[in-house]
Amino acid sequence: MIQSLLSQLRPRHLAMVGFCLLALAYYYLFRYDSYGIEEGAARALLINWSIVHQIANPIAFFGVPDLRAILFILLSLHWVGSLAAAKVFTMLILFATALFMHRWSCARDGDEVAMLATGLLLLSPLCLMQSDSVGGGIYLLFGFISIYWLHDKLRRSEVTVPGYYFLMLVLVALVVSIHPVGLAAPIALLVAWQRIPHQQRKQRIVMIGVAISMVVMVLVRWGWSGMEDVTPIPRVLSDIWLGSPLIHGAHDWLGYLIALLLLAALVAVPIWRRLDLMAGTLLLAGVIGLFHPDAVWATMVMTLLYYLGMPALIRLNTTIGGASLIGKRGLVLLLVTVVAVVCMQSMKQMAQIRPSGLKSPSDMLISVLAQDAAMRDRPFQAASQWPGRTMLATRRDVFPLPPVSDDIDRLRRNVKPLTHMVFDYRAPRLQPLTHSMAALNGEWETVAITAAGVALRRRATASHPR
Repeated sequence: MIQSLLSQLRPRHLAMVGFCLLALAYYYLFRYDSYGIEEGAARALLINWSIVHQIANPIAFFGVPDLRAILFILLSLHWVGSLAAAKVFTMLILFATALFMHRWSCARDGDEVAMLATGLLLLSPLCLMQSDSVGGGIYLLFGFISIYWLHDKLRRSEVTVPGYYFLMLVLVALVVSIHPVGLAAPIALLVAWQRIPHQQRKQRIVMIGVAISMVVMVLVRWGWSGMEDVTPIPRVLSDIWLGSPLIHGAHDWLGYLIALLLLAALVAVPIWRRLDLMAGTLLLAGVIGLFHPDAVWATMVMTLLYYLGMPALIRLNTTIGGASLIGKRGLVLLLVTVVAVVCMQSMKQMAQIRPSGLKSPSDMLISVLAQDAAMRDRPFQAASQWPGRTMLATRRDVFPLPPVSDDIDRLRRNVKPLTHMVFDYRAPRLQPLTHSMAALNGEWETVAITAAGVALRRRATASHPR
């Protein structure tokens, strides 16, 4: 009987068992408080919850959210107010993306590369971080690989404008709305369709639609408000293998090592000779993201490293090795094992975040406001540099920062309804606000200062709304 059951097992069944085990590990490592959520995701969730609950709140002042809000409609219909549901949903998006990426890699480089690269991708602490923060990197990867398959179906279709043409345009708008690296998808699409001259009518329709979709979303999301702060490139790259910066110090040398490995892979594999749409999109995303390095950009770099670096590593091992199995794959197995062990050890250390209550510097500032907001008998109306995350933590009314004015009396009128403010006083763009608030020192007091900024509270003697 056991032999009969074993004979029915297929690789896909073992893969599903692996996904289930990995899901259990993710569930255990998630944090279940109101902190650590990406600002853009917080705004997208809040606008959905506001509509479903039919509650008026300041979310309208936060600007237009990214199009993750459309995907979160499915969550809001059944799990309103649940951050855990949003994290699980993001994890499932990650798993679906991994399956798509595996299929793409199989067709491009074979089963061996696809298995190793996809396994390392799912074991990366950065993927856990992105799932836990409902990060845009996972949704960008999902959009990129979906656009790749829709592009292929559209190119092969005998119909000039099939239904999935419009779905592809929606996905283009989705990735552009989340982060500037999303511009890589429409740019790569335009280049790809420029090389298909034998379908002139379809080519013209696709290129016009993609260009319109890209331009409209750039205008609507001008500035991409709500993105993470810029992080030094070596430091953000080290998070790929070391995980959250809450559990490790600065290891810039590891970031430089990852960058060198990626450059070596791009040199070893003549990518420009067999550049398909997905590889080109990832490469463009990596270049565009250099102007705003953060966790989303690091996710693109990690994917590029695994899926384009693994063929180069296998080719190198085959060239320098002998005829035996160890000679052909010894170096590959050694490096993959080392990377997997380091990643799993980092994920194990990330389990300390939840019980220890570790918070980023900006979350520490927000938690100060949350303590005051918990006193329901006191007035509370805050302005924050991170209004979405602050509203999630405080569950009270939070507005974006007031406009800066050189007229102190006008600024005093602008902040009169507020009881609290939190912002990064070191940010160059907020220096005018910092100087103006310093002039109101008699009316406001400093509650906390962290590496992320300062939390201010109106003095009890100053006037405030009742």
